[in-house]
Amino acid sequence: MKRYQKVLLVICITLLIMVGGIQIYFSFFLDSQIKQTLTNRVQQSINHSFSLTINDLDLHLLGRRITISGATLSSKKQDKKNNLYATIEDIHIRGISFWQLLIYQKLNLKKVQIINPHISLTKAPSSNSSITPRDIRKKLSSNDVLKQQSIPKFSVTGLSLNYTTKNKQNGSSLSFRDSDIHLYEISLDSAALTSNKIITAKNIITDFRDLQYRTANGVYKLSTNQIVFSSFDSSMNIRSLQLKPQFDKASFPKQFKYETNRISLNIPTVEIQNLDPLQLNKANGITAQKVQINKPNLDIFKDKHAPFPPNRQPPLPQQMLKNIPFTLDIDSLSIENGNIKYSQLNPRADTTGYILFADLNADFTNLSNLQNRTKKTNPPTLSVRTNVMDSARLQVQFTFPTSTLKQHISGHLDSMDMRAFNSALEPMAFVRVDKGQILDMNFDMVLDKQEATGKVAFRYKDLKISLLDKESKKEDFGKKMKSLLANTIKIKSKNRAEDLRIGKVNFKRIERKAVFNYWWKSLLSGLKPSIGL
Repeated sequence: MKRYQKVLLVICITLLIMVGGIQIYFSFFLDSQIKQTLTNRVQQSINHSFSLTINDLDLHLLGRRITISGATLSSKKQDKKNNLYATIEDIHIRGISFWQLLIYQKLNLKKVQIINPHISLTKAPSSNSSITPRDIRKKLSSNDVLKQQSIPKFSVTGLSLNYTTKNKQNGSSLSFRDSDIHLYEISLDSAALTSNKIITAKNIITDFRDLQYRTANGVYKLSTNQIVFSSFDSSMNIRSLQLKPQFDKASFPKQFKYETNRISLNIPTVEIQNLDPLQLNKANGITAQKVQINKPNLDIFKDKHAPFPPNRQPPLPQQMLKNIPFTLDIDSLSIENGNIKYSQLNPRADTTGYILFADLNADFTNLSNLQNRTKKTNPPTLSVRTNVMDSARLQVQFTFPTSTLKQHISGHLDSMDMRAFNSALEPMAFVRVDKGQILDMNFDMVLDKQEATGKVAFRYKDLKISLLDKESKKEDFGKKMKSLLANTIKIKSKNRAEDLRIGKVNFKRIERKAVFNYWWKSLLSGLKPSIGL
């Protein structure tokens, strides 16, 4: 072996011994020192309100990484309003420049991965000790160690959360499990840390699974199997979104002092395209090009035994849109293959009346509460196509100008057997259609804040009805006589093209009733003169 080869060999062996010695020093001495320093630093930054323990910390010099195993963060016993308990299986920090860290006290790294964190937090509603993302960024911006401009990738996998707020009677809860968060190019400079972004990352991918929220009164549970968001393609997909009442139809009204709708909703999928991630990250609102809701099933039930709520003034559609506490700007919202069922139980009825809108498809365009947007474009417009009582096609067009509270509603109903409405008429109005055929119906109405005007062309033939006793739900002798008089004197058995009666819409809004009542009663005011009432 030549002399220079021996020298090189000695140098390599020396370097290996030095590196090995440093690694041994790290493993047996510096690991515990860094673990203790890290624990103290974290507890100082959170004012010793929590207790942090770390089972193991390993530094890998050659691999340029740190592995933290078995970290636990928990609240101190003296904090009675809040209780936090969090565990992390592993934290992997890769691409570390140990030279920068040891010599200049600057942390430069390429990737952080947090594996299987489980967080349980119970918070009193009156507590003001919650930490916001802005608070966290403020602490980071004042940290002299974090001087690098960005972290290329930060990942959290297997995240589970159980967040509960409690008061004297009950409380709300939010939970999800086995969820992932991936952040790319996280900015840590002063400009980013003092910005109004929630997360100072260039791109974000989130995948939340088994998300559940229970309302504070315990009446509803909102859940979804999965919510996936990606800022790379500006998309969000929601799978199996459900709103479930926690009480059956008999018990639900007992939870409230006044009559209240019981709402059940199931949506298999929701797809959002071209969602503005910047507006979402700043918590400014929802801006998207298209939202598609697939096969929603909405069931609304009202028990009329309870008294009507006093001093109630439900808003009109434009007011609803304006009252949304965040920016909403959606070019197109579509509903495909939906079903809506409204059922009602009257105090004197022993059965529930219902009306069904099946195979419902709708398109809502220019859905926005931005004043500048609505002035430059067409007003919000809703177009609906559905099968009424699974018997006839109904098409309705709604226009909601945002500069006024007027609504323009027009529509067309195809031919159908009138007896299909008996499931609603008998329990809710104590009227039965014995026979009758709708030929078609066209209507055009303008509804402002106070009253509705317009016209209804209702063509039908062979109409015959029976008035039912409210107690027995049958047609007794007195009701038979009234039915006879109604059918022979008052009710017109037909309204055909050769002698068509056009009904005038003239209805004053009942302000304590919802907008759906305003729509129906306005249409009914035009139907009555068409049939002779």
